[in-house]
Amino acid sequence: MSIFRASFIFLFVFNVLHVSAQSYYPVEVLLKSGEVKSLTAKLPKGNSSSLKCQDASGDSFNLLGEDIDHVIFTTEEGNAYVMQYARIKWVYMTKAGKLKEKEYKKPAWLLAVKADAKMMMYTGAETYKMKNGEIRMTTKGQAGFVAFPYYFQRPGEEHVSFITDDDAGLQANANNVFRNTAIAYFQDTPELVKRLQDKEFKKKDVFRLYDAYLEYE
Repeated sequence: MSIFRASFIFLFVFNVLHVSAQSYYPVEVLLKSGEVKSLTAKLPKGNSSSLKCQDASGDSFNLLGEDIDHVIFTTEEGNAYVMQYARIKWVYMTKAGKLKEKEYKKPAWLLAVKADAKMMMYTGAETYKMKNGEIRMTTKGQAGFVAFPYYFQRPGEEHVSFITDDDAGLQANANNVFRNTAIAYFQDTPELVKRLQDKEFKKKDVFRLYDAYLEYE
């Protein structure tokens, strides 16, 4: 079973706020071996290579992120959140029209913000914490210059692919960079590529782009 077949997953909109307390939460851990573990675990830091867990007896231990397919955190309020320890890459088109690919040096813990059997959408942060049954994200940086990235992943893809971020667009050609990246990623969906080439989508439309892809599959 993979994350794309976990039809029971129900995602909640995340909020980008700073909170403090952190503890263990009920989780379902699906290992890449196919084994499923029901445990309690702490929310990982974005750059952590493992998941800190406790078994029923209260003994603590770590599960390596590279052995985990995905984790589902649940709260007393009934909310459920999916996280994946993922390898990340950026696919883009050069000015000469050639497809290029850059792999990030380290994997990271990412939070799913949209889920469908056809494609997952993730975001990422340095820190994840829980408050009132909701996961909040924080990333250090100067106020007004902190951006949270968005990634897509389709069945069979070993990496998640960077698409854009929620930066307000201070970069002069931000929309062009977004469309360039999306065109490279969706090379196998020519109808969507044409819409991107026609500048139908701006970087602020990344959620709408996600929904548009689902219409073609």
